[in-house]
Amino acid sequence: MIHRWRTIRKWLRPGLGIKRWLLLLTIGITIISIAVAQVIVAVYRDQELPDAIYFVTLRFLPLWLRIVIGLLVGLSTRGVSAAHSST
Repeated sequence: MIHRWRTIRKWLRPGLGIKRWLLLLTIGITIISIAVAQVIVAVYRDQELPDAIYFVTLRFLPLWLRIVIGLLVGLSTRGVSAAHSST
Protein backbone atom coordinates (compact mmCIF):
# COMPACT_ATOMS: atom_id res chain seq x y z
CA MET A 1 0.00 0.00 0.00
CA ILE A 2 2.83 2.41 0.81
CA HIS A 3 4.43 1.69 -2.56
CA ARG A 4 1.14 2.59 -4.25
CA TRP A 5 0.98 5.96 -2.48
CA ARG A 6 4.57 6.71 -3.48
CA THR A 7 3.74 5.94 -7.09
CA ILE A 8 0.66 8.16 -6.98
CA ARG A 9 2.64 10.99 -5.39
CA LYS A 10 5.30 10.63 -8.07
CA TRP A 11 2.68 11.06 -10.83
CA LEU A 12 1.14 14.09 -9.12
CA ARG A 13 4.40 16.03 -8.65
CA PRO A 14 4.33 19.60 -9.97
CA GLY A 15 5.63 20.06 -13.48
CA LEU A 16 4.77 16.66 -14.98
CA GLY A 17 1.61 17.91 -16.70
CA ILE A 18 -0.30 14.72 -15.92
CA LYS A 19 -2.90 16.46 -13.75
CA ARG A 20 -3.75 18.87 -16.55
CA TRP A 21 -4.41 16.03 -18.97
CA LEU A 22 -6.46 14.05 -16.45
CA LEU A 23 -8.60 17.13 -15.81
CA LEU A 24 -9.00 17.69 -19.55
CA LEU A 25 -9.96 14.02 -20.03
CA THR A 26 -12.57 14.28 -17.26
CA ILE A 27 -14.04 17.45 -18.76
CA GLY A 28 -14.17 15.84 -22.21
CA ILE A 29 -15.95 12.71 -20.96
CA THR A 30 -18.44 14.89 -19.07
CA ILE A 31 -19.22 16.97 -22.16
CA ILE A 32 -19.67 13.85 -24.32
CA SER A 33 -21.99 12.34 -21.69
CA ILE A 34 -24.12 15.50 -21.60
CA ALA A 35 -24.32 15.56 -25.40
CA VAL A 36 -25.42 11.91 -25.57
CA ALA A 37 -28.03 12.54 -22.86
CA GLN A 38 -29.39 15.52 -24.83
CA VAL A 39 -29.72 13.37 -27.95
CA ILE A 40 -31.59 10.68 -26.03
CA VAL A 41 -33.93 13.26 -24.48
CA ALA A 42 -34.55 14.92 -27.87
CA VAL A 43 -35.35 11.62 -29.58
CA TYR A 44 -37.66 10.27 -26.88
CA ARG A 45 -39.27 13.47 -25.60
CA ASP A 46 -42.34 13.10 -27.79
CA GLN A 47 -42.31 9.33 -28.11
CA GLU A 48 -42.88 6.45 -25.78
CA LEU A 49 -39.68 4.75 -24.66
CA PRO A 50 -39.14 1.20 -25.91
CA ASP A 51 -39.79 -1.40 -23.21
CA ALA A 52 -36.11 -2.33 -22.91
CA ILE A 53 -35.05 1.27 -22.23
CA TYR A 54 -38.00 1.77 -19.89
CA PHE A 55 -36.79 -1.08 -17.67
CA VAL A 56 -33.03 -0.40 -17.97
CA THR A 57 -33.52 3.22 -16.91
CA LEU A 58 -35.81 2.15 -14.04
CA ARG A 59 -38.55 4.59 -15.15
CA PHE A 60 -41.09 2.64 -13.10
CA LEU A 61 -39.39 3.80 -9.88
CA PRO A 62 -39.60 7.28 -8.30
CA LEU A 63 -36.87 9.73 -9.40
CA TRP A 64 -35.19 9.91 -5.99
CA LEU A 65 -34.87 6.11 -5.85
CA ARG A 66 -33.38 5.97 -9.38
CA ILE A 67 -30.78 8.55 -8.33
CA VAL A 68 -29.87 6.61 -5.16
CA ILE A 69 -29.59 3.33 -7.09
CA GLY A 70 -27.46 4.99 -9.77
CA LEU A 71 -25.11 6.44 -7.17
CA LEU A 72 -24.81 3.14 -5.32
CA VAL A 73 -24.14 1.15 -8.49
CA GLY A 74 -21.62 3.73 -9.74
CA LEU A 75 -19.75 3.92 -6.44
CA SER A 76 -19.76 0.13 -6.07
CA THR A 77 -18.40 -0.31 -9.60
CA ARG A 78 -15.69 2.24 -8.91
CA GLY A 79 -14.82 0.53 -5.63
CA VAL A 80 -14.53 -2.91 -7.24
CA SER A 81 -12.42 -1.44 -10.03
CA ALA A 82 -10.09 0.31 -7.58
CA ALA A 83 -9.78 -2.82 -5.46
CA HIS A 84 -8.84 -4.99 -8.44
CA SER A 85 -6.48 -2.47 -10.01
CA SER A 86 -4.26 -2.50 -6.93
CA THR A 87 -3.62 -6.23 -7.14
